[in-house]
Amino acid sequence: MEAERIEEPTARFQKTADFLNAGNTAYLDARRNPVSGKKTARDLIAAAADEIGSTLGARLLQGFGEWLLNDAGKVSISTLNAASLACIQAENWDLAKRLANAVNSVDHHDLLAQRLHDAAAIESSDLSLPVDDWLKDKFCKAPFEQIETRANETVHFCCSAWQPVPIGKLDQKPDRVWNSDVAKEIRRSILDGDYTYCSRWHCPMISGRRLRKLEQMGASSEVMTIAKARNASEKSDTLSLKQTPNRAILSHDRSCNLSCPSCRTKVIQINREQSAELDNLINKDYAVFCQQPQGSR
Repeated sequence: MEAERIEEPTARFQKTADFLNAGNTAYLDARRNPVSGKKTARDLIAAAADEIGSTLGARLLQGFGEWLLNDAGKVSISTLNAASLACIQAENWDLAKRLANAVNSVDHHDLLAQRLHDAAAIESSDLSLPVDDWLKDKFCKAPFEQIETRANETVHFCCSAWQPVPIGKLDQKPDRVWNSDVAKEIRRSILDGDYTYCSRWHCPMISGRRLRKLEQMGASSEVMTIAKARNASEKSDTLSLKQTPNRAILSHDRSCNLSCPSCRTKVIQINREQSAELDNLINKDYAVFCQQPQGSR
């Protein structure tokens, strides 16, 4: 009888985890490809947290969280995030932080896990953070002036640790990438002050409180016009830019003689063939695109 009481919660934990793990692909897709009208990554985690509450209830939540942490390497990050959110909703702050940290230790691009950790640290049940208020009237020039390439051929506005959502790929036409739906959504988040796609931890402009207001950042006349339209009573949906990037950061060579665990677990040396292929992708279209006179396409 005692064995049954021990095994029964474990079986329920496994069944719940299996169900939640199945949603990890959808979560990762929503995290990397925010599309208007689709559920956001945060929406999916909120639904999963509700599932934990209805399936296990508050009584088993502590045991479930500890069970997940004991085998976190085999549990999806979406499951760990959902359990963290469920713990926040139950005001189990310490367990919520530990579950979020289990995600942050293996994926430094997960912005929701960063928020869950910080919300638990200050006991914020609605996940709001003091930095959110500070950001509301701040402006970042990066999504309006530059691009950065990665080793996996994705294009971002800046370092992928700072802003993990790619705006396109190098094998796509640069004008399509520069004004992709994702690019415009990221610009919207900056102008509206929510910075949804930016890391509060890793971006030095945010963590160091170095951003300033739009009027103080020397933005172009086109950006100022778009910003004023966003502040109007009837907000403009025009977030495409005629001006082209004035800066391209080529971060697609990850070669390094060091293997610091914060970045990698082994020495990485890109071969000349890979390097030449990535350089060719840049030189083929992007070099010309970035050199166009400002205001032309």
